Amino acid sequence: MQAMTDYKPIDCDFYDHFEIHAMHGTWLEITFDEAGQERKMISRIKTTETKDKEEFAITDNGLRIRMDRVKKLTPLNPRLDMRGQLLDKMDYNYWANQKMIKHLVGASALPETVHRWMCHILNAHDRWNKRILGLESRLGVWEEYPTSEWQELNEDIHTDSYSILRNEPLDKVVSYTNTEGAHHETSIAVIVYHIINHSTYHGGQIAFELRNAGLTALSTDFTDWKRGG
Repeated sequence: MQAMTDYKPIDCDFYDHFEIHAMHGTWLEITFDEAGQERKMISRIKTTETKDKEEFAITDNGLRIRMDRVKKLTPLNPRLDMRGQLLDKMDYNYWANQKMIKHLVGASALPETVHRWMCHILNAHDRWNKRILGLESRLGVWEEYPTSEWQELNEDIHTDSYSILRNEPLDKVVSYTNTEGAHHETSIAVIVYHIINHSTYHGGQIAFELRNAGLTALSTDFTDWKRGG
């Protein structure tokens, strides 16, 4: 968003909300003015900046919003709001995958089943995203590839999921044909819950196999993430 010349400094208390939400990574519905039209978007504030005596909020999807154009910051409540719940759980899923990937890439003599399941977690997530978006996934359900590709793929699939959760109606029904040729219709909300449960399930299998191989299995419990990982 381009800067304008008639900047009006905002109230200090309101500015504090930008800083607090940036610090805590709060998912927000941001209501702001753009070219005289009210616009709403769902995002987090990544950081704030001051340039040429104008104050800006930088969102995590790259938008630069001049603060005096913001009318309202409404936190999404994970306890009460379905979209807030799913964004919260997707944050956890991203954290758990990243933690597991870093651990596995650094492990020696990784069991074959562990490599296979980690690829499967990422592949399945990508395939569900693509179904929602009406696209074809380039990844087979059980396709395997080097560990060096895991982190970038995890970034990509979560970027897609965040875009879906920001922009799509959660009750929208997605029609698709599964890998066995059966046709199904499922809402986006149910699909997203499935993605997270699927990752958690196979993450448990990975931990079990690591212990059986005499390797260290790390904790990716939801409570650990809520305590700061």
